[in-house]
Amino acid sequence: MSSLPEIVDRMSVGAAWMAVAAFAGVGLLLGLDGLLEFVSHRSLPGASDLARVLALWGAFLPLSFLCSARRVWAPAHFAGPAGRRGGAQRGLKPGPRLVQGGVATTALVMVGLGFLHLGPATRDGAWSFFEALALPAGFALLAVQALVDTLLRSRVPRRSPSPGARP
Repeated sequence: MSSLPEIVDRMSVGAAWMAVAAFAGVGLLLGLDGLLEFVSHRSLPGASDLARVLALWGAFLPLSFLCSARRVWAPAHFAGPAGRRGGAQRGLKPGPRLVQGGVATTALVMVGLGFLHLGPATRDGAWSFFEALALPAGFALLAVQALVDTLLRSRVPRRSPSPGARP
């Protein structure tokens, strides 16, 4: 069974791939809309609205992937191995942990603000709800990633030594 940090990492990678697909969809929709406009002098109904929704989701979904502690912090930001023999694990130093905590706090505030905006968006109808849902969804995934990196993932694997390095 996978641990919670591994599940969150898979979710953030999946969200990043969904963002890639969303931006590809935006390009396809707008390209098709332009081609249809050129050929038949009519635009594709709803293409610009759907492209805007896909662009918002594509912008907010990869936040957790981009801010993962394993991708952001250099090896210098990890504390030395603990114990007599050194072990194969190193934890984040207090400074980067504090930054990750700040990212988690900011993301949780953005989730709250995003959910406050959902009420008026449901009354507007059409695509407004899906547009408004992108902000809390993206920042919620970012908050989960930052909290897992800060609290649960106390240890990060050390990079393996190069083949020619001395022990």
